[in-house]
This record gives sequence, structure tokens and C-alpha cells, in this order.
Amino acid sequence: MLAALGDVVDDIVVHIDASAPATAIHVGSDTDVTIVRRRGGSAANVASVAARLCGAARFLGQVGNDAIADVLLGELLADGVDVSCVRRHGRTGAIVVLVDATGERSFLSDPGSARALDRPEPRWLDDVEVLHVPFYSLVDEPMAGTAATLIGWAHERSVAVSMDVSSVTVLEIRYVPPIVVA
Repeated sequence: MLAALGDVVDDIVVHIDASAPATAIHVGSDTDVTIVRRRGGSAANVASVAARLCGAARFLGQVGNDAIADVLLGELLADGVDVSCVRRHGRTGAIVVLVDATGERSFLSDPGSARALDRPEPRWLDDVEVLHVPFYSLVDEPMAGTAATLIGWAHERSVAVSMDVSSVTVLEIRYVPPIVVA
């Protein structure tokens, strides 16, 4: 089984009219768009695909005590994801995904309580063969400490660990010194 540590969020995808130029947002006024809502979050998406392809996956994370969390967790359950290790506290995060006419995506991210996950439990890794950790889970405390603890436990149990770099901007801002060209 794969366990994915991280976030499940409400993706609010805003498509700008494909016939308009890429800079067609009318600042300070109305802009015609198409809006679609769907479940998002790197870890949730990985868990969902793994459950559908392999028959078993677990999502490790925190969501809010709100109606949108009920919907998002229900969708994960419908995909066959084990959500028994999810904590409920605060409010569920959301991401506005702006998609311009060329297909380029930009994200306006509000993680809500997702990165507040703390107090990991060893049982979260029971029956797990792979722990997947998106870079987002290593950025903010207390989630970063939770990730480090789970990665340590995974190594002790000979559980493979996979990682993805998630957002280039988050990686650059947090860990890569700026390059100065003279």
C-alpha cells in the first residue's frame, strides 16, 4: 500500500476564455471565465490514483471541520482511499487555479489547516510499502516535523520513500539561494 502525506484541498479552477488574449483579466472589473471546482492537493491526488491503480492507498493529512472537507474526503473514499488517519481541525484549504488562454496555470494557494498536522502515529505506516511525501509537506511546521518523523519511521520499517518537488516557486523561495548575474 502507498501512503501519501500532505494536503487535500478545494481546487477552484478558473479558465479564461480561450478566444481572449492571455492577459484578458480586466483588473478592477468583470472578466468572463468558466469556473470548475474539484478535489485537489498533491498528496490526495497521488493517493487517489494509487488506490484506483493498485487497489490500496492511504491519505495522511489534516482537513477542516467543514462541509467541503466532508465532500473531499467522500471523493477519496469513493476512489478507494483509506482516510482513517485524517485529522479534522480548523478549515479546509483551497487553491484558485488560473488557467489562461494558452493553458498556462498559476496558483493562488491557501493551505488552511493542512500544514498544521502534528503528532504523527506509528500506525499510520501499518501495511504501507511506500510513503509518498510532496515537497509542500516539508515547508511549514508542524507538518515538516511530522514528515520528518514519518520518513524516519519509514526507514526503520524498510518502507520506501518517494518525494516530488511540487512547486518550483516554493522550492526556490525556501531553499535555493538567488543567482546574481553581474
